Amino acid sequence: MRQTICVIPHELLGLPVFGWGWALAVWVAIALIATWMTFRRFGWNTETRGQLVMATVVAAVLVFVLPAIEVRLPDGRIGIPIRGYGVMLLIAVVAGVGLAMYLATRHGMHQDVILALAVPMFVTAIVGARTFFVIQYWDYYRSTPFPEVLLKIVNITVGGLVVYGALIGGLLAAAWFFYRHKLPVLVMADLISPSLILGLSIGRLGCLMNGCCYGGVSDVPWALTFPPEAAPYETQLQSGDFHGMRLEQRDDSHLYVTLRDPQGAAARAHLPDGARLAAINGHAIDPPTPALLEQLHQGMEIETGADGISTLEVAQILLADGRDRVALTTDDGRDFGWTLSPFPTRSLPVHPTQIYASVNALCIFLFLLAYLPFRRRDGEVFAILMTIYPITRFLLEIVRTDEGSFWQTGLTISQNVSILLLGGAVCLWLYLLRQPARPNVGTFWERPASEYRS
Repeated sequence: MRQTICVIPHELLGLPVFGWGWALAVWVAIALIATWMTFRRFGWNTETRGQLVMATVVAAVLVFVLPAIEVRLPDGRIGIPIRGYGVMLLIAVVAGVGLAMYLATRHGMHQDVILALAVPMFVTAIVGARTFFVIQYWDYYRSTPFPEVLLKIVNITVGGLVVYGALIGGLLAAAWFFYRHKLPVLVMADLISPSLILGLSIGRLGCLMNGCCYGGVSDVPWALTFPPEAAPYETQLQSGDFHGMRLEQRDDSHLYVTLRDPQGAAARAHLPDGARLAAINGHAIDPPTPALLEQLHQGMEIETGADGISTLEVAQILLADGRDRVALTTDDGRDFGWTLSPFPTRSLPVHPTQIYASVNALCIFLFLLAYLPFRRRDGEVFAILMTIYPITRFLLEIVRTDEGSFWQTGLTISQNVSILLLGGAVCLWLYLLRQPARPNVGTFWERPASEYRS
């Protein structure tokens, strides 16, 4: 895990990097030279004016936007952190677009079509991925005051992009692009399918660097541990995994504890398995008192749903707040306490589901690339992608523990979407198999390549 690769400092040689500083000076010099060269070649035309407008927009971003997103790091430095997640996302986009351009050229299409397609697909994919995430965790965002919530929603460099949201957003933009430029939908879908899954494979490595999309506790030899700033560590601290137990809120709305490790601290303190809890670290939690709820709302950033914070959420916050010291009171009045020593400096080993997902996507990519020359019908490659990926994603969600049940279905939101996509894939296959097989396998384009220019 490496959330931050490097930091662009606030100042360099006494002058700010962004704002009215170095970056603006360098950009103005580059923009003036480029605009002068364009003016000498074409005169004062639309292209020259457009180039000047774009240069002005970039300058405005350097002066007003980038200084606003500078942060103070734990070590006291001020600057813009370059996140590993964002870097891997950029690499994924470049690799995906590059592959699509290569395949387009190889099969008779001009690269300009792919470049024109990449822009709307990238923008809508990011919007779709973030929208999907915000919907999934809306309880958290709705509790954040305006305008702070807007900054959190647009901050994608630290994670918070959902693959299915990106897929839906990107495909909607692609469908619009194909319709506008009169491009064959299924042919184009086959062309970009390997690029989509390649980008996913690389992007999942960004999830690994960010510490998100993690799996459950495991003792497999290849399990990974994460530092305290990572989500797996915080989750295990709140859930009770560090103590060999798990807090659970059952159908009767009461809080119970389940022992998960017979050698854990909770078991050694003789805490009964399945005990109903009345208090954690001196605070009544069955139900939580109004004073405690007010204290939590004022002092901590918590997820608050439409019905307020749940008993389980209160218990998890109290358990994590105690760190290594735990004092539990059961509903029958018995007290149990212990001190966790040594206190964990890393999370318990978990399934590296980010690597599983990356390898899964890589295998699908290689299969699609190998099948591409042997396709007999337009749309087969895309149909294979829409068949295999939902199945493997459904299975991967079983190992992941960062998502809960969606709408009381017992399945995560991604598993529900996987089922819907698989149903759509079945319908697509029924349509494709009714189409005649083509004898000229591996040939994409029946019209001249010039007709596909954007």
